[in-house]
Amino acid sequence: TIFFSVLSIIFIKVHINVKWEQHKLENVFTKYQKRINPTQQNLELWSLTIDQGLVAKTKRYDRSFLVRKNDIFNLVPKGYFVYNPMNITLGTIDVNKYHSIAVSGYYIVLKSNDQFNVAFLASLLHTSSMINKYKRFSTGSLLEKQRLQFPNFAKVKIISPRLSEQTKIGLLMNQVNNLIDLQQRKLKQLKQLKKAMLQQLLANQSFPKVRFNDFKDSWKDYRLGEVFDEFSVKSKKENEYKLLSSTTSGMESRSGRVSGHSNIGYKVIDNGDIVLSPQNLWLGNINLNNMGKGIVSPSYHTFKIVNANPIFVNFQLKT
Repeated sequence: TIFFSVLSIIFIKVHINVKWEQHKLENVFTKYQKRINPTQQNLELWSLTIDQGLVAKTKRYDRSFLVRKNDIFNLVPKGYFVYNPMNITLGTIDVNKYHSIAVSGYYIVLKSNDQFNVAFLASLLHTSSMINKYKRFSTGSLLEKQRLQFPNFAKVKIISPRLSEQTKIGLLMNQVNNLIDLQQRKLKQLKQLKKAMLQQLLANQSFPKVRFNDFKDSWKDYRLGEVFDEFSVKSKKENEYKLLSSTTSGMESRSGRVSGHSNIGYKVIDNGDIVLSPQNLWLGNINLNNMGKGIVSPSYHTFKIVNANPIFVNFQLKT
């Protein structure tokens, strides 16, 4: 709903008779290189990652470290692009949306010309088709690190509309990215809230710190053997039910994975059953099945929950 409301505000009619033009990146970007000492110029040092793009690495760099290591750093003004020639085939390219920052000297910094919208380029350069182009122009074998230095980067071609349409597309993508950032912050806050609630509500003591009204009696100790009843029902034919897997993140479907052998004899489970991996239990691999009826590897242990609420037990097992 939020996404389509953004579309309704920003989206414009596209004139299909206006042909998008092809450009080499050498006509889009100019290589920018200004060596700096971050400490002397009071600049933050940032790094470039595959998943997060540009992220602050440290607020300050110790002056003696700079001298001792003899490191080289590049300036990245706001609105300039930066990429890692060793990892651009994995998508490590980003635009500096912040203030002027410093990056490691092996990063390549780029300034786009005025005929291109920065937000449009930032979205375009991350597409899978562009990453495939980076791979074609990279040098070095797959066994080594493939590199894409600026002379080869400059040969890569893009297709783009006129600036006015680029601006509209860039505005839309910025709105979507802002929504994603907002939802991610909300998700992080909810996870922190859940963690705090679990610590208060499920404290391992007779009288937890936080209680619901009208509940004042002490909690009782139970061995898990009093709560769990182990069972083992084996499947009798191939692919009798959907194939499931227990992971540290929860129950997951294994559809599409090739096991290489028959799944006859796998354990049949249903909603509300507990599944644990004895090899990875110390990592938190114990789950309440919420994926419906299915089959899991016979190496798992499977249990019914007796005389307890399954959801409560599941949360307690995850603390």
